[in-house]
Amino acid sequence: KKRKRSGFDFAKVFPKTHGHFTSGKFRWIRYEKDMLRVIVGRGIGKGLSSSRLCREEQILRTWKCEFASFHEVLCAVEASWIWKGKELAAGDVISEFDADLGPSMPLPREPPCCCGEKDGIVISACGEKKKLVTACGE
Repeated sequence: KKRKRSGFDFAKVFPKTHGHFTSGKFRWIRYEKDMLRVIVGRGIGKGLSSSRLCREEQILRTWKCEFASFHEVLCAVEASWIWKGKELAAGDVISEFDADLGPSMPLPREPPCCCGEKDGIVISACGEKKKLVTACGE
């Protein structure tokens, strides 16, 4: 069943938060046990679990309260984009935290190779070098 769009424009209602979350930089929030944190930079720890942590200096603002709705959470986030006493624009770079903007768990640049280039045996050739399938053995 097709759902009717609400017409809610996140970018219009929360322009700072939208700008930061779509800037390509690490900007995120964590809300747990009535504590909301607005955070910049990479999280520390591994995996995508809810236990993602950060260093204290990465926290822009901490709110210790029970929010009545997700809208209230987003209002608090919108009011939190301040770094060292100045408003933080979406395009601003925080050198301490924005130096590494690559993926958290980057893939290898090249496929792993367990043998030398001349050691491979063609199993199936499709006419294009990119589609050759090879195997190596010891």
